[in-house]
Amino acid sequence: MNNPLFDFITQLGAVVTALGGIWAFARNKILRPLIKDEVSPLLNNVRQELIDEIREIRKEVGPNGGQSMYDAVKRIEKRQEQLAQQFTEHLLNHQNMGG
Repeated sequence: MNNPLFDFITQLGAVVTALGGIWAFARNKILRPLIKDEVSPLLNNVRQELIDEIREIRKEVGPNGGQSMYDAVKRIEKRQEQLAQQFTEHLLNHQNMGG
């Protein structure tokens, strides 16, 4: 049987199979090691930078003896409560004087 379409499809299948094999070889033996060698150090650097940044943020948002934002906010809140109490006492004193 001499069918040109059948011959073409058979040859096309062989070419696609060969290209698939070449791609698999190139991907596994060339690209993956290349990417691993190039990308792994970059990912490790980014990972370490993120860890360092998180440590800095944790220092700022947790109590540490007065130097963090957390400690500053607590001082501000305490002072605000003191001022609110003084203002309330001041108002009560003026009401008692005038009334």
